[in-house]
Amino acid sequence: MLDNGENPAEVKRLKKNPEGMSFKEVAQEWIDFKSIPNTKRCWKPSHSKAVLRSLDNEAFPFLGSRIISTITPYDIDYVLNPIIKRGALEVAERILSRINAVFRYGIHKGYCADNPALGKNEYLPARKVQHMAHLSLKDLPQFLEDLENYVGDIVCKSAVQFTLLTHARTDEIRFSEWEEIDFENAYWSIPAKRMKMNIAQTIPLSTQAIEILERLKLITGQSNYIFASLVKTDKPISENGMLSVIYRMGYKGKATVHGFRGTYSTIANEVLKFRPDVVEASLAHKVKDPVRGAYNHATYLEERQVNAQVWADFLSQLVK
Repeated sequence: MLDNGENPAEVKRLKKNPEGMSFKEVAQEWIDFKSIPNTKRCWKPSHSKAVLRSLDNEAFPFLGSRIISTITPYDIDYVLNPIIKRGALEVAERILSRINAVFRYGIHKGYCADNPALGKNEYLPARKVQHMAHLSLKDLPQFLEDLENYVGDIVCKSAVQFTLLTHARTDEIRFSEWEEIDFENAYWSIPAKRMKMNIAQTIPLSTQAIEILERLKLITGQSNYIFASLVKTDKPISENGMLSVIYRMGYKGKATVHGFRGTYSTIANEVLKFRPDVVEASLAHKVKDPVRGAYNHATYLEERQVNAQVWADFLSQLVK
């Protein structure tokens, strides 16, 4: 077949699907490609499952069995319109983006010649920008006092306190393990596989953060997880564990766990006058320049250690 200029893999595929690949088959192949381990921009298994689930719910019922090369722009509208009508504009944007990516992959592989989803994002209804509720400096002293006096799940309470000090993301906190903590040098090393941007992060720990961990070790020290569930010690606290503490304190709609990052960023930049690049490195934000990004995370570590203690002392003074 090669001598005749034929691609054996393509011949095999055409025998299996003489009419061409279905949208669902191409989508699954695209997801598998994006999930290859140890490759650039490799998706985490949880993200791969989420992408497949969203397509399975929203796109496959309409497009799944269709030969990808026969799908038209009107077929894409048939998927999007019901989502838009129910007001789920963010879902519509996400689904369109994923359909678009499937067609780009299909063109790359020769399964189709055109992308009927191209340009449709320009005509989606605009959605209002929603910011995570976060505490202002004015509200912070009362919140800290209420948190200190909170009587409830000690692990979830400690997780909220630790998050305030480290401004880490919810899952970075939930799935943190004792082996990641260097008590002697006061560092928390998060492996790349658990970071949103797939880049390992070292978080300097203040004396207050270390004190929280030392108290917690008496409770969850037998588990791999720092913030282990009190019910099932081999599991971390639930996804909504910290949020439930905030709600029970009476701050529903006023504060969120992710909002702590916004609170830190505002105060660090405007009140404490930390250098902006160092603040961004502390928040593990994506930097467009990869060289500059690596430089920030490595070189700013000492300065971030100083900032971590200044931030912790600032919070402590607010409740005195």
